[in-house]
Amino acid sequence: MVSLILTCWKRFDNFEKIINVWLNEKEIDEIIVWDNLGEFKTTLPITVINSNYNFGSSVRYALGTLVKNEIVLFADDDIMPQKGITTDFLAHFKSNRLLGVTGRIFQGSYANHTLVDFTKTNKLIRVDFLVGYLMMMHRDNLLGFNYRNAPWYCCELELEGKLKERDVELYVVPTSKWEMLPEGSDKNALYLAEGAAKEKEEVWAKYFKGVTNAK
Repeated sequence: MVSLILTCWKRFDNFEKIINVWLNEKEIDEIIVWDNLGEFKTTLPITVINSNYNFGSSVRYALGTLVKNEIVLFADDDIMPQKGITTDFLAHFKSNRLLGVTGRIFQGSYANHTLVDFTKTNKLIRVDFLVGYLMMMHRDNLLGFNYRNAPWYCCELELEGKLKERDVELYVVPTSKWEMLPEGSDKNALYLAEGAAKEKEEVWAKYFKGVTNAK
């Protein structure tokens, strides 16, 4: 079975619809929501944690070690899944793999890359980096990861750099059973913080410079 961790920030208009689709995925028997605004309320059979501080999405990786199942899915609050998405992920799951739906093959810097997603592939493709808005992994791969070591906007780079050192392989899964809702970005979003681009390049250089995992 699979545990799902959802992080949310202000995007509540469609959030219960999104959760209901996940609840109908037969492989998922645990859903935890981390609400960075501290205001989300629901009667759905899930666990909700309301925070009075915005940790961004990075806090989900700390929660990932506490779920009851060995397999954990992470998703953002603007990702609308479709029936069968979990099955598509599980078809390619292994304990030494990190799976996602959008990835990058780096070409000399964080900013310079080839983007890989389901629109470009009908097979599993190995990449250097996975965008964090929809990913699956074994929870043990999160052990020892301190999400506070890097700013929120660098947490995926930091995590995946650590996983690379453990020989975890990163793949884009060939599935079209999801969509990103056209919801507006908060002008105060942490990824827009001053210096974010510079810090991403520094973290990239720490783990990825001169090395590629992509095949």
